[in-house]
Amino acid sequence: MELNYVLDGDINQPDRLAPILAELGLVASDILEQAKSESTKAFLREQTETATRKGVFGAPTFFVGTEMFWGNDRLDDALQFASEQRK
Repeated sequence: MELNYVLDGDINQPDRLAPILAELGLVASDILEQAKSESTKAFLREQTETATRKGVFGAPTFFVGTEMFWGNDRLDDALQFASEQRK
């Protein structure tokens, strides 16, 4: 997220992502290879279609049940709503 939104970096470049994954203690080569797999691409397409059907129009979007909250500034609202639903 920081690479993309703060540093305006190209997240489509594996050489930009590999050091970040390694810093997190992850095996970058495995993750980057999996990201290119057809099953991962199919899953992403399915998730995109689901988001479109739900009316998602931007990120980040949070759902509590069927209630949608859009934007990072709405995270607290989503958490509050979820808390109220548990009562």
